[in-house]
Amino acid sequence: MSVITLLNQIKDDEIVLPAIQRDFVWPEEGVLRLLDSIMRGYPIGIALFWETYNDIQFRTFVADYKSDPVYSFHDNTKNRRSS
Repeated sequence: MSVITLLNQIKDDEIVLPAIQRDFVWPEEGVLRLLDSIMRGYPIGIALFWETYNDIQFRTFVADYKSDPVYSFHDNTKNRRSS
């Protein structure tokens, strides 16, 4: 999967965060180094995705960083695919 494909799936809410996902904890320098590695084509390890059709609560990715976010969770009552 390419980074562009991943970002498009996030933008289209095809990839969401389950309610069990912990908050973002990386410092800004770590994020910048990760993005630099991606842009240079360096291997970065793996990304873990969980595909389920179960009725689990989830939240979408935020477009803009907020220091103390208040999350809105959604129910997957239609059992659509969640990743």
